[in-house]
Amino acid sequence: ENGGELPGGSEFVEAFLRHGENEAINLLAEGTYSIQELLPKGWFLDSIDITGGEGTTNLDTATATVDWTSHDNITVTYTNTEGAHITVQKHAEGGENVNFRFAASGTDNRGETFNTEFTLSDGEQNSIGEGGYIRPGTYTVEELETAGWFFDKVVSHGKGGTVTDQGATQVVCVGPGGCIELCYYNSEGAQIIVAKTAIGPAGGETNFEFTVSGETADPNFTLTGDDSITLSSKAWDDYIRPGTYTINEDPTNGWFFDSVAFEGTNSKVTNNNGTAQTLEVQPGGEAFLTYQNSQGSEITVTKAAIGVNGSLTDFNFTARGETSDGRFTLSGGESITLSSDGQPGFVRPG
Repeated sequence: ENGGELPGGSEFVEAFLRHGENEAINLLAEGTYSIQELLPKGWFLDSIDITGGEGTTNLDTATATVDWTSHDNITVTYTNTEGAHITVQKHAEGGENVNFRFAASGTDNRGETFNTEFTLSDGEQNSIGEGGYIRPGTYTVEELETAGWFFDKVVSHGKGGTVTDQGATQVVCVGPGGCIELCYYNSEGAQIIVAKTAIGPAGGETNFEFTVSGETADPNFTLTGDDSITLSSKAWDDYIRPGTYTINEDPTNGWFFDSVAFEGTNSKVTNNNGTAQTLEVQPGGEAFLTYQNSQGSEITVTKAAIGVNGSLTDFNFTARGETSDGRFTLSGGESITLSSDGQPGFVRPG
């Protein structure tokens, strides 16, 4: 350029160099010359140093421009670093076509910061950085929350780097040529809905107590007649982590347990023990339990005995039906309210 002349009158000269190699170019005329490195894929240019003469550099274009005179012996040194890979993979157990959001940030070996966001659905992967390469450095990859989904784990493997597992956040320190893969596993949340049917005039005013075992934020709850609840987790309202749960209705004074009706998808009852129902719910599963109770009735028997010995005489009675008082005795002026097992003073309607 500008009066410079390359050997043989060529407009350019090509040279292919490996680490530690050099190439001497014999210039024929004084002038200004440009040297440009054509970066191979996966490599980054760190610096261009000019010694033995005057010139300028441009890292963006990988170009050195030198002013050569016949007494100069100019050396242009290019320093490069091999790029690294951080590949994020997604495995989602449950619903289809769900986009999971990720954020990646870090500081490379030059002290420059890096930030990006991307989405993945089940089976997809993404290598962060331009063209899938990043400079060596320390980077943080974080999966952002997706409503109704639960983070399970990250499985990492690779070479040329280290991974610090912090749950949904992974800290990756990767060197030149390093390759780290992070596979994020998630499960779609499940739903368990418990409904209450209370047959009797006091059904809407009576509190029925329930207990739950399993990973839920609702280990205890109360329902009145025609109420319902969708169990929640500490992470999400109305969603629980797939797994095994047992729902049990506690006894309520004056009320009789009738039945539990179950409906569901991707769920099943593994143990039906009356008021205690053990469920297994899969990712994305739904389970509906409807507990039915009947308000107890009261039957009171009173004895009136007319005569001087009425209060001293025992009168024997028998009762047929679902009662624990199948036989009882009354004297004149006494009374009894029939009972059932576990429900003193109440009998099942019938």
